Amino acid sequence: FFSSRRRHTRWNCDWSSDVCSSDLQQRTKDGPAFRISAAAMLRSIARPPTGPGAAAAPSSASYSDYESIVGRLEEIADYFDGSPGPDIVRLWRWYEPTADERFVYGLKISDNPEVNETECKVLFTGVHHARELITAGIALRFIQELTEGYAVGDAAMCARVDNSEIWVIPLVNPDGYSMALNERGRGAAVNWRKNTRQVDELTPEGARQVFPGVDPNRNYAFEHIRTFDAAYRQAMPEGHQSANGLNDEGEFSPNSECYAGHIAFSDVEARAVAGLALSERVGCSLC
Repeated sequence: FFSSRRRHTRWNCDWSSDVCSSDLQQRTKDGPAFRISAAAMLRSIARPPTGPGAAAAPSSASYSDYESIVGRLEEIADYFDGSPGPDIVRLWRWYEPTADERFVYGLKISDNPEVNETECKVLFTGVHHARELITAGIALRFIQELTEGYAVGDAAMCARVDNSEIWVIPLVNPDGYSMALNERGRGAAVNWRKNTRQVDELTPEGARQVFPGVDPNRNYAFEHIRTFDAAYRQAMPEGHQSANGLNDEGEFSPNSECYAGHIAFSDVEARAVAGLALSERVGCSLC
């Protein structure tokens, strides 16, 4: 699935097979328990910045834009590619561009980053929903915590990196994130949730989508709303209908902020996360 090169290695995953939730479940492997340290996550938010990922931390004044986040991922991958830092990081990029010609990037952190080992594999993701701006910064600080901790010999961080394959996608939804940053920059309330792709499906009234986009976190195959028949959708409680992109009649509503797409994996963002999870046999994902 991957091609790689040394020095600022970038993997492009060219994955195009059909994916469903059962495939994901069947392909995951049991491994040693990966214990998420609440203290480590808190440190990743609060620790004073010192290294390559430092500038990515969000503040009350501003958030890093897409280009800055990608630049910092590249910088971290360069630094922790064996010179000058330890060889523990590889940069990954999904091969398909988003609707607005951006890409989904991630990092692999492990003691043998070019080898697919029989270790616990865990994936951390940020910004499925565009308005969750802070999660990109938290993910980048978590990367900083792992890489810098390993470099100075922190026992807990070394154990995690040596015994696990840790994947981090700080920005699952780069188009929506950029839209939300634009809202914030104009002084408006940050309400954007979906990506920005204009869909072809018409509203129940036969109109074009006014509020473009698909909710990436509703676009996966597991219990995708399209797998339920009309009678089931109509009988869903009102809150459940709106949370799955339906109107009060149980009809698909492209203007809903939770619109799940006309089929599972219709959009690049969900395909990118699922492609990585399947190709690397990730056993646990946290978002």
